[in-house]
Amino acid sequence: MSQQSYAEGIKNNKPLQIIIGLLALLVLASIGARIYLAQKEGVQTVDKELLAELDFFLFQTPRQLSPVTLSNMQGDEKSFTDHLSGWRLINFGYMFCPDICPINLAFLSDVKSTWDKQSSQAPMNVLHITFDPERDTPKLLHQYLTYMHPAFYGLTSDVENIKAITQQLNVVFIVEQPDESGHYFITHSDSMALINPQGEYVGLFKGPYNKGNMLQALKIVVDAEITI
Repeated sequence: MSQQSYAEGIKNNKPLQIIIGLLALLVLASIGARIYLAQKEGVQTVDKELLAELDFFLFQTPRQLSPVTLSNMQGDEKSFTDHLSGWRLINFGYMFCPDICPINLAFLSDVKSTWDKQSSQAPMNVLHITFDPERDTPKLLHQYLTYMHPAFYGLTSDVENIKAITQQLNVVFIVEQPDESGHYFITHSDSMALINPQGEYVGLFKGPYNKGNMLQALKIVVDAEITI
């Protein structure tokens, strides 16, 4: 069969034309998906060394979080990732903490204020989850957080739900035995998780923290996501 006859045969065969068209679309879609994933992985791979120098550890791919119900300071219960939207920095602590917790909140207040002035295109919300729901009542925690920064958003729940979210965000805490007066401390690790607008866990900062490093790392990650 000549090439001309073959071409005319395809031209006159409508079902075959449809099949060829669908195959072409599938090939193009597959190529597009590969390019998208390659670009996304490429941005993350290129930036990971620099981000590590800035004390931010970026995961190879964002991690999906299992639903955990937490309550805000007004008593609204919903899945953790449904509290606020956009980019979210997640901090943990408790009000009776004698040192690192108030230091971290004051630091985050400074970071957020600077970010809001410099990066209005992508707002950065700060969510604070208490380790100590028994003593950190919603009313007290709300007063404490809004004193630190008016936009800070507090979350609480029972201890089991708090443990469920800390395990997913690579945070460890241990409630120590109370003393004779009933006072107790909570020993805990020090890191802050970054959640993207899709509600995925993309990486974490490890303390001690540096304002310049954190702002630069956040800009790299947020700009990369916007570009993609």
